[in-house]
Amino acid sequence: MELALQSPNIRYIIIDNTHTRLWHLCNAENMAKKYNAETYYIDITVSDKAHFELCLKRQCHNVPDNVLLEQWVNWEEHPKSMRIPMFVSDEEMSLRFNSEKPQSRIEHS
Repeated sequence: MELALQSPNIRYIIIDNTHTRLWHLCNAENMAKKYNAETYYIDITVSDKAHFELCLKRQCHNVPDNVLLEQWVNWEEHPKSMRIPMFVSDEEMSLRFNSEKPQSRIEHS
């Protein structure tokens, strides 16, 4: 991440990980501050058990259900996070960020 932040050609870095506790973000936040980079936090919301079970069916990483349940139960929302429902169109995402439609999208089956 540090090398990417040093590059003038990098516009943004997406950290898509299992950061469930606020302290998990400390490294990334400190690095962003060091290079005067803006930070944005997006939480894909999982509102209830039925929604969570749908997520279990969608996941494609073979993470055991009990590990994902522990992450969901222990989730700490960042005070600056933007909450987005699990299923959102590119158009709605664009409106939320007040920007152009994303050029690419990753979909998991």
